[in-house]
Amino acid sequence: MTLPRQDQRGFTLVEILVVVAIIGVIVAIAIPALSRARLSANESAALGDLRSAASAGLGRSITCASPQPTFSETKSGYVRACNPGVSYTAVPSVPGKTGIRGFAADQYGRLCVTDDGTVPPMPNCTTLK
Repeated sequence: MTLPRQDQRGFTLVEILVVVAIIGVIVAIAIPALSRARLSANESAALGDLRSAASAGLGRSITCASPQPTFSETKSGYVRACNPGVSYTAVPSVPGKTGIRGFAADQYGRLCVTDDGTVPPMPNCTTLK
């Protein structure tokens, strides 16, 4: 019976490089999928906030021109704002990276969308269904 030699323990350089290459391929596949999921989540959060704000305004007959001041906040990659003329808006803080579409809601509860990340022109806009 022969004993293994001391210098034969551990992994070879080729084995380590193969493992690193496999991990690299897995990461290259996963990152775009995670980016798309993040964009979708940001848009869903912005749209949900707009719907809530619009329905709250409808129930109380409140618009951005009402007593509350104009405001703006950044949350989940979208800048949400309340501006006179267009009640509520949500646009990506970094178009193409944090979100793709821009949204707006008017005092009648209508939700509008643009595909380029800008504020939709009210009242002539593409409405969400």
